[in-house]
Amino acid sequence: MDKTHVVFAGNPGVGKSFILNSLIGQVTFKSGINIGEGMTKVLERYDASDYVYFDTPGLDDISIREQAALEISQALEGGCEMKLIFVVTLEAGRIKPADLTTIKVVLKAIEDVGVDASGRYSVIVNKCNSTLMKQFEMVRPREKVRSTFCMVKYLRDIEFFPKIGAADEEGDYLLRDNSGYAKFVKEAPTMRLPENAQVKIDATNYDKIYEQYEKELESLRNKLKELEGERNDDKWMKLVENVLINLGNAAGNRIMKELELSAREARSLQNTRGSETGAPYAQQSGGGSLLNNLGLTDLINELTK
Repeated sequence: MDKTHVVFAGNPGVGKSFILNSLIGQVTFKSGINIGEGMTKVLERYDASDYVYFDTPGLDDISIREQAALEISQALEGGCEMKLIFVVTLEAGRIKPADLTTIKVVLKAIEDVGVDASGRYSVIVNKCNSTLMKQFEMVRPREKVRSTFCMVKYLRDIEFFPKIGAADEEGDYLLRDNSGYAKFVKEAPTMRLPENAQVKIDATNYDKIYEQYEKELESLRNKLKELEGERNDDKWMKLVENVLINLGNAAGNRIMKELELSAREARSLQNTRGSETGAPYAQQSGGGSLLNNLGLTDLINELTK
């Protein structure tokens, strides 16, 4: 049986190679600091006992963007099970438009060969400082980040990993306890491209897409500030808006309407529960299926317990 391919994609300096070295238990992929550009310039492959791992160059490195697009395309082989994991970092706690752009460009190439990537890719938010890691122990900050990636395509699987001091900047270092990374890879969703698929990543519009996401992220931040500044006792709907306000399309509006109904049901249940079982709303109501699909069950339980 063919091994599943695990493709790591992401922009320069996010720690893809460090994670890969940690996963395989030896320094194989080149990592470290290279001012102004990424260390990985060509596709690198390692056939391990469990998976076949791929390290890809970053599209945000303008000096090698065209070549990087070709190298990533080669990693997206047809006819085998594949896990596609994007590695990103936050800037002052914010998602960078460059990361959304890279995800958009790669996923579009996959969908161009007839594969729906919705919910079938994963994201690692890497190198989080201790303050952010503390925040991400709570549901709401995690959901804010996850939902923002849904601007590109629905995302289910996301995990947050800490910065390992200066260690993840050094080319000869790996994390001996790789259990966190290994668990995430094991649970990551898979996709299968058609047998003879010819994936072609087109990065010619990268800068235009970048500008688009830069504007959308700024608009999103402004809307969230407005929401945070309003006095609103209905904390359920406030959280839902924070999670879904960036889905400003027909699908997002439809989901929002359905969630409004679910929210009313949740409030009604809470008001009439009295001495009942006290089981979380997502376990009692038929509306839970939609919310489970959106990955919002924890939010519901938090707001109706």
